[in-house]
Amino acid sequence: QSVHELGYQKLGIKVLGISCKLSNMASNKQETEPSDVKVPFKRKQVRLAIKALLSHLSQKSDDQKKKDELFENDEHVWLILSVNKIPIIKKKPKKIPLPHSFNGCNDVCLITKEPGKVVKAALREKGVVSIKKVISLTKLRKEYKTFQLKRQLLSLFDVFLCDDRIYPLVLKTLGKVFFKRKREPIPVNLTYPNVNVEIQKSLSCTLLRMGHGPSSAIKIGSVKLQNEKELLANAIHAMKIIPNKVPGGWKNIKCFYLKTALSIALPLYQSLQFKPKRPSVKSSSKESSDDKSTNMVDKEEKEEEPKKKNVKRKKEEKTKQKSNKIKRKLSIK
Repeated sequence: QSVHELGYQKLGIKVLGISCKLSNMASNKQETEPSDVKVPFKRKQVRLAIKALLSHLSQKSDDQKKKDELFENDEHVWLILSVNKIPIIKKKPKKIPLPHSFNGCNDVCLITKEPGKVVKAALREKGVVSIKKVISLTKLRKEYKTFQLKRQLLSLFDVFLCDDRIYPLVLKTLGKVFFKRKREPIPVNLTYPNVNVEIQKSLSCTLLRMGHGPSSAIKIGSVKLQNEKELLANAIHAMKIIPNKVPGGWKNIKCFYLKTALSIALPLYQSLQFKPKRPSVKSSSKESSDDKSTNMVDKEEKEEEPKKKNVKRKKEEKTKQKSNKIKRKLSIK
């Protein structure tokens, strides 16, 4: 082995192995399932929406299914979130754990800062078997430059994981191909001592990225890989956790909708915090409104009167000046 390889191996061990203090911190930070959390939405409404979506998809003809396969239209279920105030955009998305994973985790690719062989060997020592390929950032930049090569890479793997230290750089190199297909890589913290648990958590979670607008889409399931109960559990679990990730909590959440790529958005929750007030239909209110309108007209007329007087004075002064000039000319002659 060369000196560089030994150095990289040490780096890989340092990245993947760390003191017991961090392990205690990581265990304390684990998210508990929000079973006892009070929520303002109704579970019955979520159940009805999922049933309606599944019945709509089952009514598709064979020609429509062939078109979906031809144009690569995925049958994922999306949770649409709309907020009242748009928060500050952050570089890294927020991870939302789900009880039932919708990713086909047979082929997983990990993008790292260090060389792929070194990291893969260190992962095997830690007992990580779920990752099929490890690619370094330098190799990704060299070997996958064109649009076609990036598209081939996208088709080879089901899920993409990424070292969270180089996450913004990886997004720039991958480009629009991954964003259009909603296949953004999931950030992973490789400094945790129990890396295997961290990777399994990342594989069973979805991403929440707040954009420039008030609405954002969160992938919560797949119609092909999951049944009605699993989709319902994912939807309810996500709706409980998302308010903790959004600044302002439930007060900032305007509505939740459920949809697929080509279906209508079905409502799940609508906030009534900013409910518009109904106008009163009393006679006194009509009279008061008429009085207000007449008062406004009178005020406008009073304000216009001095302006008209000033205009008249200026005109009179100009005419006097002209007449004086003419008289002077005649007297000189």
